[in-house]
Amino acid sequence: MLEPFAKWVDYFQVQKYPTVAETHPCLNELIHHLEELSNGGILADLCEAIKEEIKFRFSYVLSINDATLNLTYIMATAVHPTLAFTMENSEIQKAREELLIVLKKQANENSAISIQESLSNKTEEQKSLSERLFPHLKQKIQQAKAVGISAVPAVEEEVNSYFKQLPSYPEVLDPLKFWMDNQGRFPALSHLACDILAIPASSAAVESAFSISGHASSGQRHNLSMNLEKEVMVKVNKRFL
Repeated sequence: MLEPFAKWVDYFQVQKYPTVAETHPCLNELIHHLEELSNGGILADLCEAIKEEIKFRFSYVLSINDATLNLTYIMATAVHPTLAFTMENSEIQKAREELLIVLKKQANENSAISIQESLSNKTEEQKSLSERLFPHLKQKIQQAKAVGISAVPAVEEEVNSYFKQLPSYPEVLDPLKFWMDNQGRFPALSHLACDILAIPASSAAVESAFSISGHASSGQRHNLSMNLEKEVMVKVNKRFL
């Protein structure tokens, strides 16, 4: 019964930096495992109790109707082209809506910055009469026009295109590489996806790095030929060397 739990605990503690994209699928996998064991047998009651406890403790990850829901988890799973298939349709729809909200907000902010820079770069002689008399109102009007015409429809098209083409993507082992390779197709969504997919699922890797640093800087190491930062970098990344 506990074998899958041991597997996932070991997985999230290694130095391969599992991200929040894998949290939602991991919890669902454990719940399905317990449901299978709950169908009769001497462990049925225990498995049912553990399953309900997982749902309660991790409602902020699993329940889209929970007031404490942290949308980062389902957004991260949704932008992982392979793990997205582990989600229910309602969860994907919720993630899609939240991605659109975030991207629209970013588009509005970028348009506002661009317009402000454009106005600030103009001399008084280059500004029109309305820009000189009503600078703040003019800026608001230009922002509304820019957002309404270009930015928002563009990000909507990106998000819709990504989710529409999900079934056609091959199995993706490295989601960050997928988004880097597809920056041209999804310029706004790829940046957001890379930001979300970089969030670690646990602090195990960070704690391990501190542990290595403590060992490297202890009194047991008197003959270090490299500085501490290089020593830790080599130790943590030894599998790549």
